[in-house]
Amino acid sequence: TRMAPLAWQGAAVYCPPEPNVGWSHVQTLRLASSLVLVTLALSAWATPPDRVSVDDLRPGQTGYGLTVFQGSEPDTFGVTILGVQRGLRVGGDVILAELSGHGLETSAVAQGMSGSPVYLDDGRLLGAVAFGWAGALRPVAGITPAAELDRVRDRRDQAEPTATLT
Repeated sequence: TRMAPLAWQGAAVYCPPEPNVGWSHVQTLRLASSLVLVTLALSAWATPPDRVSVDDLRPGQTGYGLTVFQGSEPDTFGVTILGVQRGLRVGGDVILAELSGHGLETSAVAQGMSGSPVYLDDGRLLGAVAFGWAGALRPVAGITPAAELDRVRDRRDQAEPTATLT
């Protein structure tokens, strides 16, 4: 027999032994199906979004970006494509877009928005905010295309270490 102490008045109460519970086929199936669902959910979550080619962009297309305006929670801002400036900077093109929401219409592109991801309304990744123009009358941003971000990531992944710390 097993005695388990109770905190109530220092009494001890008899607890019958627990029945021998083994894994049944139903429990095994439940565990297996749960693992399959978790694996599928994680693989869907880990799949990167499709990219937008600059060749597919047209003025007037809309989307959204994510950034932190206050605190630590990301929030959305609106994006309207103005066009693509080919060869504007060394190594690539720049997508020009007008931003909206959170007072951006009157304050222009905020410092600290660089790197904010931008998506078209269909969920495809457009790129990341790269810069704005100080004193601009409209909140126009330059966006680095997603394909160029991928090329930078791939070069970084292939780079050999140049120094070692001892």
